[in-house]
Amino acid sequence: MRRRGNQLEGCRRAELARKLEVQMLPWGRDVSSPHGNLLERHGFLRLRTADQVGSSSYCLYWRDRLIELHSSCITFYGGGRPGLRYVWSRKRVYLWLDREPFAPGSGSDAALILPFHPGELDSFRLAAVELRQWLEAYAAWRARVSSNLVMESTGKPSVSRWFGSFRRWWRPAFSWCSLLANRAPKSRGQQTVPTTLQSS
Repeated sequence: MRRRGNQLEGCRRAELARKLEVQMLPWGRDVSSPHGNLLERHGFLRLRTADQVGSSSYCLYWRDRLIELHSSCITFYGGGRPGLRYVWSRKRVYLWLDREPFAPGSGSDAALILPFHPGELDSFRLAAVELRQWLEAYAAWRARVSSNLVMESTGKPSVSRWFGSFRRWWRPAFSWCSLLANRAPKSRGQQTVPTTLQSS
């Protein structure tokens, strides 16, 4: 692994790494949402291997790229261009030149490149721009889904539905009160409520 890079590019990589680190927790919650697996709802395919008991990775085709999510890493690759790999245990984003990611927790450090040369830096920037675009698109989709799920679960009534249910409740209650008023003993000066009144 090459451990070189100028300070400005290092800050940009660190910013992207923090963004991905923070995003991993909501993705974990999306998998176990009470409304179903939201990653699968978004279009991710769940991949599971026999040697990774209890561990799943999710893969999504986006434009001409692939996004692979796992609890230990995120890989953005494909399309015949360099990609990125975020490794959670190292809290770093690396340039990814391989066509396919190796299984999480395996592989050599030689595949993880901290960009230094101008070509590597350009490749890293372009891949980072694409990945950020997908992150923004996912966040917008997630916000829409969240608002829809809240409306589905709460079933907030509209004004007309509320008023209709109120009228259905009020008519029998008014009739019952009128009946009691006519049967109750009248004191001096008390007026009878006419039974012919009906609510409109």
